[in-house]
Amino acid sequence: MSCINQESDTFRLFTAVNRVRRAWRSIAPSKEISKAQFATLMTIAHGGKPPHEGKAFNQPMPLSVLANLQEQSLPGISQRITTLEKLGYVERVANPHDRRVSAVQLTPVGTQLLEEACACVKQKLDAALETMGREKLDTLLFLLEDLTCALENMTSDETQEK
Repeated sequence: MSCINQESDTFRLFTAVNRVRRAWRSIAPSKEISKAQFATLMTIAHGGKPPHEGKAFNQPMPLSVLANLQEQSLPGISQRITTLEKLGYVERVANPHDRRVSAVQLTPVGTQLLEEACACVKQKLDAALETMGREKLDTLLFLLEDLTCALENMTSDETQEK
């Protein structure tokens, strides 16, 4: 017996989101790094803010802040940083505010890789989105924002109940 009727909106949404997740795999940012590593480099480069907000590029970021921004455990993010460090894309630096706290920043090689990866992702996504047309894209973004807010509010309500 199925827990969700295959005709239901719930099933259709779940299936559509799952298809998007699988298709998203083809939007690899680079042959050298994974999407998770790409996201980590983006977070470091832009201080956890969207690139368009004009945040100072590539300021040293404490590992604890990075872990929090990426909603990862400190050991998990530390392991990712160690891998990126071995690849030469990030370096650990002394935190200018607290020498006891480890901070990371992109190396020049990491900055170059990130710029190339961003261009690659943008090119792929622009090509895919162009097929939709402006009106459908605007509608999609509006609806995704609505869905995200509804899910976040539901999660927030559940957290407050506990």
